[in-house]
Amino acid sequence: MKDINLGIVQIKTTLWSDEKGMYQKKKIIFLDGQSNGIKDDLNIKGVDFVIPCISNLDNSADGIYKILVHNNSNNYLLIPHTLEGEK
Repeated sequence: MKDINLGIVQIKTTLWSDEKGMYQKKKIIFLDGQSNGIKDDLNIKGVDFVIPCISNLDNSADGIYKILVHNNSNNYLLIPHTLEGEK
């Protein structure tokens, strides 16, 4: 079984509060030309299906990640990625 790299994404978290409560928002930003696999999955399966299947999204700090899927399953995983040496 092989993990398939669906692309490179950036995670950005925003926290804020107001008189009604506290809030958290996580953005998954596609890095240009490096996220076609995950975009294809979103077009086929939909965002309501894909985001809940990213098993470690809630525990991922802001940064650059590879998004992997295990052997074409519905289990997505974010793996820290460095851009050093990549073009």
